[in-house]
Amino acid sequence: FTPVKLVDFMLDLADVSTQAKDILMAKADGRGIHRFPYVIDPSCGVGTFPIRYMKKICADLDNEDFVEKSSFADWCS
Repeated sequence: FTPVKLVDFMLDLADVSTQAKDILMAKADGRGIHRFPYVIDPSCGVGTFPIRYMKKICADLDNEDFVEKSSFADWCS
């Protein structure tokens, strides 16, 4: 299992919060729907990467400016 500290470091290194915000606000998929960006779990375990990814971007994007401009607050609650 990948240690949580290593997962958090890798997510910080990849700057996932900034990328997620850019994708959520600016880029829609082929049907015009704004979606959370994909994350790949490079290990076979209990899903630490996707879980920590969602927790990180929800915590980082949980500010009034972002919530007012989007409908993504429901995803993180």
